Amino acid sequence: SLAVAGCMFLLFVSVVHGADFTGDWNGYIVSNYDGSSLRISAELYQYGSNLTGTVIFRMDEYGYPDLSVPFSGTANGNIVSGTASLSYPGILEFRLQIHGILSGNTINGTYSLYAYIEGEEFTDTGTFVLTRVITSQFLSVTKSGTGSGTVTSSPPGIYCGTVCSASFNGGTVVTLTAAPDAGSYFVSWTGCDYVSGNVCTVTMNYARSVGTVFTVSPCLAAAGSLLYVDYGPDGIWKYNGTPNNWTKITPANPETMAAAGTDLYGDFGANGIWKYNGTPNNWIKISLANPEAMAGSDSALYCDLGSNGVWKYESFTWEKIAVSNPTSMAAGSSAVYGEYGVNGIWKYDGSWGKITQ
Repeated sequence: SLAVAGCMFLLFVSVVHGADFTGDWNGYIVSNYDGSSLRISAELYQYGSNLTGTVIFRMDEYGYPDLSVPFSGTANGNIVSGTASLSYPGILEFRLQIHGILSGNTINGTYSLYAYIEGEEFTDTGTFVLTRVITSQFLSVTKSGTGSGTVTSSPPGIYCGTVCSASFNGGTVVTLTAAPDAGSYFVSWTGCDYVSGNVCTVTMNYARSVGTVFTVSPCLAAAGSLLYVDYGPDGIWKYNGTPNNWTKITPANPETMAAAGTDLYGDFGANGIWKYNGTPNNWIKISLANPEAMAGSDSALYCDLGSNGVWKYESFTWEKIAVSNPTSMAAGSSAVYGEYGVNGIWKYDGSWGKITQ
């Protein structure tokens, strides 16, 4: 080691990007060093991916504050290397190079140190160890849509079902799998890093929230002479009555559908309600709302907007027709019917009337 005035030099490294190297790393290099200015370089590598982070220099004996240096590097296999630099009054030149190998949660490496201080050159070589700091991050899963299903995680922790949140070690890659119940389809994911069908992958570098949608299978709606079928991840298809004449009209998957007259309406969740009139690519967004239920009559669409009541859409106009929301709705001819639990079933055809208890 380099001995100058008996001073201890400590290097703390925090790497905050990468795959196997993802996470916070702490460790130190002890070397003896004298002076009051600093210049540094360091190296890290992994599978060609970029790494970024911070190098902190601590020289407590001289009363300096901790000196923080941006770190950048790459990774090739399990070998790490990178560069960092800093200038500080007093030292003409100070360089540090490191070369490390990852094994589990530890990086073992070697360093070489060069200092040029007040006309004197000093060198030092040695070994170092960096240890991954394991912190837990919170993952939550929410389910929506008219269908039902279960989401499970690997590694275990989520069974949603009943357990829809869990903590995982920082940097853990969590795989979530959505399994629809009988009579339901899986629709989509939100909040994932990667999606492959019903599988969602997230890396727990920070707290994560993931959503999934299940819909009742299959969802059918008839608009005039046309039949529309929601095939979940395969989108919505139109059938015009001619044998084998099916046409895919959108790859998107609605939470629910309803037909009014010759028009099809799809509830696309956070993306609102859209209207399709049968003409290719002729989709029109009619509302930002995400209804709890929809029903269509000969000419009008009825939407249950929960606490915002029941609304009617006809001729490009929205009209609120009830302040309370029903348990379920159905429409026929020019009327809509709402089931209000112990308050019975009511019919609306311009005014509301109770038809049965």
